[in-house]
Amino acid sequence: MRFNILGQLELRADGRTTYVRASKHRTLLTALLLRPGSLVRLDSLAAALWPAGPPASGVANIRTYVRELRGFLGSAASRLETRAGGYLLSVGPAEVDALEFTALAREGDAALRRGETQRAAEALVHALALWRGEVCEDVPPWGALTAEVLRLTEQRLRAAVQLGDAWLALGRHAELIGELRRLMVEQPLHERLHAQLMLALYRSGRQADAFTVYHVLRLRLIDELGVEPGGDLRRLYDRMLRGDFDGRDDPSPCHGRCGAESLLEAG
Repeated sequence: MRFNILGQLELRADGRTTYVRASKHRTLLTALLLRPGSLVRLDSLAAALWPAGPPASGVANIRTYVRELRGFLGSAASRLETRAGGYLLSVGPAEVDALEFTALAREGDAALRRGETQRAAEALVHALALWRGEVCEDVPPWGALTAEVLRLTEQRLRAAVQLGDAWLALGRHAELIGELRRLMVEQPLHERLHAQLMLALYRSGRQADAFTVYHVLRLRLIDELGVEPGGDLRRLYDRMLRGDFDGRDDPSPCHGRCGAESLLEAG
């Protein structure tokens, strides 16, 4: 059994993909998957199922939904266990895409810290490929789910930035350009992504395009936030204008936290 929440909620078993049709069943299953292998209390399930407050029959309704969900799980029904005060869904780390993503992202981060750029890139590519859309995009939001969506989305962006660092170090500029342009649609003010795109374009012999990326971002920052680009990005732009590096400097892996200028320290 495989549970996927990085996109539309789905179950995969015996080579088949199944979707949970009933909204309450999707919410119940998601609430259990947010705490895999742990007890989820009845009050937490009620908060997920009825954000505005449960009906008087809430506990009885939850029992009905659990019984129906077990029928949906088929041979895996025994994984949904009744415990005192709530329910527990027994799943392993390899059976939930969000858990696998987190493990791979950590593996990529650790590899970058050790200077194993190729290994880091492979782990991060695998991690990001697990995403099929937004987290639980077909499940109505509630407090705990919203917090988990934000956490996973931030982790996804961090992994994407780290992959950009790795690909720059490996000279995979052409592949990086297209991926960065896609990410910038979602993150139009993210200076780190713009710095990576500028470098990828510059190293591909497209200096004018690299300058255009900077100017478009600068105008957007001024128009939307009333601020200039940060110092790291300005210094990167100035170095490109002066031509005091050859564009082939190998970036030092910075795990998505350093600024644009540190990509060029070797220059």
